[in-house]
Amino acid sequence: MIKPITSFAFGLFLVITYACKKTHEPTNIGKKISLSFPDYFPRNYTIPENNILTDNRVALGKMLFFDKNLSKDKTVSCASCHSPETAFSDAEKTLSDGVQGGKTTRNTPMIFNAVYQNSFFLDGRAKSLEAQALGPLTHPKEMGMTEEEIIQVVKSNPEYEKRFKECYGEVNIKNICAAIASFERTIISTSSPFDRDMQGDTTALTPTQKRGRALFFSFKIGCQKCHNGHNLTNREFMNIGLDENYKDNGLYDITKKEDDKGKFITPSLRNVALTPPYMHDGRFKTLEEVIDFYATGGKDHPNKAGQMNSFTLTPAQKSDLVAFLHSLTDDQFKPKK
Repeated sequence: MIKPITSFAFGLFLVITYACKKTHEPTNIGKKISLSFPDYFPRNYTIPENNILTDNRVALGKMLFFDKNLSKDKTVSCASCHSPETAFSDAEKTLSDGVQGGKTTRNTPMIFNAVYQNSFFLDGRAKSLEAQALGPLTHPKEMGMTEEEIIQVVKSNPEYEKRFKECYGEVNIKNICAAIASFERTIISTSSPFDRDMQGDTTALTPTQKRGRALFFSFKIGCQKCHNGHNLTNREFMNIGLDENYKDNGLYDITKKEDDKGKFITPSLRNVALTPPYMHDGRFKTLEEVIDFYATGGKDHPNKAGQMNSFTLTPAQKSDLVAFLHSLTDDQFKPKK
């Protein structure tokens, strides 16, 4: 016969339950941060309700972002591939260095204004910054850790233990990724000459850049068909005819749909002059090479985007277009001399 629970035992149960719950509640998440954007930026970015952006959470995420102890051989951090010294990219490297001599499988993408994105990685396999943060940490060729190893490293650091108790209540993989995502949401680029021009400064662009801008947004070459809006990207998956047969099939590897073969997310062009090489495999070393490729209209592929059309530019026009692309450079992210 099951004995009824006594009032004392029930009361003790409630106390223990409340105490356990209490220890997992954050004690000091800090001050809420409001992101600031120019008027012509939309306000449709989303910050998850369960990961409110605060100064303490951002500070914790920044620590994790730069911590090489979160990699298998303690040689790689998030910042190794997304270095602030090279505009949060791995400039000049076709593929980035991972743990134990490994290499990333794709060129490192930019992370500016990621707060506006709703899919991450060049194949869009992650649907939130929190999900994206876990990818490099556990990828065998990048940081090479297991979730259990990551948690152990963080828990072994008293400073982390203290900060996680304050910001999230406890150390677990969900909260570790949430902290990193909080920091990444604050990597904002809105102060290029192009931005100043958009806000009415008629002197922000040089005459050469203005001619290049006219070309960029013209129907002659049609860059704006894919690179438009405040971040100069439609955020759609496109096959631009890089190859007739792709070694890396991009979105297809996620969806297994034939129509998705060779499709990759259209990248933002913000700070593009600071982040060579270009394309998912880093095949083009300069902006001039990229323009030369687009001028061909791309190679034949059944999935090639209809926006891809060949065009011809004079040397002077190509120079103007490159100059405009340099106007997308935010001075705060230029390499320090």
